[in-house]
Amino acid sequence: MKAEEFKTQQKPKGRRSRLAPYLGDIRKLRNDGYTLEQIREFLALNQISISIRGLTAYLQRQEKIPASPIQAAQSPVTSKPAQPTAIDVEPQMAEFQSETAAGSHDPADLDKIISSKPDLATLAKLAKRKLK
Repeated sequence: MKAEEFKTQQKPKGRRSRLAPYLGDIRKLRNDGYTLEQIREFLALNQISISIRGLTAYLQRQEKIPASPIQAAQSPVTSKPAQPTAIDVEPQMAEFQSETAAGSHDPADLDKIISSKPDLATLAKLAKRKLK
C-alpha cells in the first residue's frame, strides 16, 4: 500500500493548529522585521484571533521544528556551547581549592568592610595578602 492510498482511506488523527497554514507567512513576516503585534493584525485579517502571548508560545514551539527538511539542511547549525569537560575544569578546581585551603578571609574583617564605607586602602591590603 502506498501513502496516497492510505491517505484516501484514513484521515489524520493529530490535532492541527489553526496557525499552521500561516506558519510560512508568519516566519517570513518575522524575518522581514515585523512585530508580533503586526503579525497578530495580519492573522486577524485572516479571521484568526490570538493573543501576543499565544503567538509567542506558538512560535517558540515551532522554532524546534524546521520549516522543511531542505531548510533544515541549509540552515546553520546553532548549538549550545559545549559543557566544560573534567580536563578543562580540573586545573581551575585545583587552583580554587588551594586558595580556599590556604586560608579564607576572616569574617570579622569582612564585616568591618561591609558595614562601613569602603576603605580602598584596606581592600588593597587584603588583595595583596590574597596574591601572596
